[in-house]
Parts: sequence; C-alpha cells; structure tokens
Amino acid sequence: MVKRASKWSSGSRTTIGSKLKNLLKPKPPLKARLTEIIYKLEVQEEKLKETINRLKKREQELFHRTISEYLAKDFARAAIYASEVAELRKIIKVVYASSLALERVKIRLETVRDLGDVAVIFAPLVPVLKELKNQLSGIIPEIAIGLDEVSNTMNNMLLEFGEASSTVVTVNLM
Repeated sequence: MVKRASKWSSGSRTTIGSKLKNLLKPKPPLKARLTEIIYKLEVQEEKLKETINRLKKREQELFHRTISEYLAKDFARAAIYASEVAELRKIIKVVYASSLALERVKIRLETVRDLGDVAVIFAPLVPVLKELKNQLSGIIPEIAIGLDEVSNTMNNMLLEFGEASSTVVTVNLM
C-alpha cells in the first residue's frame, strides 16, 4: 500500500487549474513571436557563416600543404591532404547550401511579419527547417538543435492558427 501511495504522490503535479491557466494565458502578439524567430534564425545564420569561414580557412591551409608536399615529391602525403581538402569542400558546399536555405526562410518570415499572411506562407517552411536540421545534425549539431527549436515554435504557431497543412517543399541541398 505504501508503494502505491508513493507512486501517486511522486512526479510533477499539474493540476487542472494550472493547465487551464496556461491555456487561457494570453500569448505574445504574432508579430513579436515572428520577430523572435527571425532573430533566432539570424543567430543560426551567423553561426553558419562563421563555420563556413573557419572551414574555408582550414581548406586553404590544407590545400597549401598539399601543394608543398607535392612539390617536395612526397606524393603519399600530398594525396592524404588532397583527400581531406576534397572532404572539406563537400562539407562547405552542404553548409553553404544550408545557409542559403536558412536565409530564404528568414526572408520569407520577414515578409510574413510585414504582410501578415501567416498560415499560407508558414506551412511549407517547417519541412524546410526540419530538412536543414537533418542535414546539419551530423556536421554542426549545435545549429541543428537551434533549428529544431525554431521549427517547433513555428509548428506550435501553425497549430494555433488551425491551418496546418500537409504541404511539403522539397529542398535539394546538394
């Protein structure tokens, strides 16, 4: 009997009153929430740009090492550096494409904020953000987490509008 009582009393307690209070609590205006999302996207976009710059710098260093090893007739080492340069270029391409897609989403949200036609424009953006998150999760997990947060916020806003559609936009990042 003691075990049952402890199960009933343990855990977080949310009462019906607190749930009602949360439902009835006024949410910030849509324009303020859009501005917050745009700001978060700008932060993620800056992180992507910093990552691109850092990767390009590393790629240039390795490229110069490749050339110097090749000129020194150390072809095996030059091949190692060359393959790393190729991998870095692939990653830079994915990150750059992600940055462009993120910029597109941000511009669209700025348009939504300024014009107000939210539900029609919002619905296709959520899958784009989720695809970006999936693409970047293995490369830059920090940005993927931030995009997931933005995507969840946008999903919640769409559900509030009651106009969540099943429109899917395909984004080719490669």
